[in-house]
Amino acid sequence: MAAWTWMFLLLAMAAGCDRPPADRKAAERLREAIAAETGDTNTVLFVENGKIQIRSGNQRLVLDQTGSRKRPEGLPGDIILPTDARYDLWTEGPRGSTLSLRTGLPPDRLLDFLRAQWPAAGWKETSTVQAENVWSLTFVHGDSQATFTIESEFEPAPATRALLFIETSPGEPAP
Repeated sequence: MAAWTWMFLLLAMAAGCDRPPADRKAAERLREAIAAETGDTNTVLFVENGKIQIRSGNQRLVLDQTGSRKRPEGLPGDIILPTDARYDLWTEGPRGSTLSLRTGLPPDRLLDFLRAQWPAAGWKETSTVQAENVWSLTFVHGDSQATFTIESEFEPAPATRALLFIETSPGEPAP
């Protein structure tokens, strides 16, 4: 994963749902930081209706500060997520995609949900790791690997935060 994608993940965690939206100046500073990190002089910023969209080379970031329930465009159909999920970050790049979401399911119920739904969609669970109150759950399907990082979140309200990274084998297009 590109170094600047980690910056997006940190931004998503800091932005979260139900927080005041970033202003145009903050979005422009983010665009400048991404341009500096990637060296892409054609990094483009769009801000509209609570969404920040930045495109840099073949990477795309959409940060939806409204915590939309609308499934991100480009998210593969075999990615099954809770019906109450609210999405606030979607990135696409040459090696994969990243999705940040919140759900009202407690972490243990989200894990149960994923373990029941994903194998039915053709995914095979390959690993689970728990460190204190954070879980990592990995699935594979063909040339794709999907890794969830799941943790409880208490601000602004009790919820579960999940970060999903969908990675394809080098040389394969992102799902």
